[in-house]
Amino acid sequence: MIPCRTRTIISRKKIQRSTNVIEIINHALKKNRNILESLIPKEGLQKKPRRINCSIGFQFKIFHSQVTQTKKEVTSITRVQLVIQYLFCYGIFGYLKLGGRWFFVVKRKELKSPIY
Repeated sequence: MIPCRTRTIISRKKIQRSTNVIEIINHALKKNRNILESLIPKEGLQKKPRRINCSIGFQFKIFHSQVTQTKKEVTSITRVQLVIQYLFCYGIFGYLKLGGRWFFVVKRKELKSPIY
């Protein structure tokens, strides 16, 4: 049987490990959000190369939420359903991946509003 003090030490170590992981992820999300905020254009949308973000420390695999929009386009020959997926870091600032190594930086007016 494990003494009470030893069990307490073991459980504290487990809690500390999970807290460290959460802090690391939170720091990466904040950094990503700040980078996106600095890249937002004054007017309209502007296509950005992916290498710019990688060189300043942006991590594309870490994001807070995603918003998916679908558009149906019907032509005389086919019906096409276009799916657009925006990835956000803490709600307001996000990006849209484009083909190849390009992306758009986007900003929402409010958390619940559509993207513009």
